[in-house]
Amino acid sequence: MFHYLYKYWKDNLVVIFILFLTGFIQTIVSVQVAHALDALIVFDFRAFLETVGIVIALFSIQLIFVRIQVIKISQVKQKMSTAIRVDITQRIEKTSYKEFHKHQVGTYASWLSNDLSTIETVGFDQFYALLSGMIATLTSTVALFFFHWSLVLWTLIAGMITVFLP
Repeated sequence: MFHYLYKYWKDNLVVIFILFLTGFIQTIVSVQVAHALDALIVFDFRAFLETVGIVIALFSIQLIFVRIQVIKISQVKQKMSTAIRVDITQRIEKTSYKEFHKHQVGTYASWLSNDLSTIETVGFDQFYALLSGMIATLTSTVALFFFHWSLVLWTLIAGMITVFLP
């Protein structure tokens, strides 16, 4: 799988950039919602309405990036899947007649369809989901620093406690 991620590194770099922008905007939205709550607490309705307008604008931008993200990930996955299919068919072409008939034709068809679908779902989709989660964690950590550094420390300690203590 990493061979194909590396082979299409430029396309994957674009996907990573889009994932980063999506996560970054989501974090900014979360911070803005906190500012909106602060404005409500002090009864500053003008600041609250301005912040809600910013949040709506950011959500609109995020929606656009999510759409671009879905399209670009699908395009990159299709390129990598096609490359895998080409590699499989080239290996099949290089086998001898006797070696080819050791497997049923359905086995080869399965390699090119069902197994590749599994690679896309379990491999590529999970990779992008993991990457998205890592980016969200990074941007959220940076956002916590803007509130106070002790929040990051407390989050790390609480996370370790929940991991190591049942």
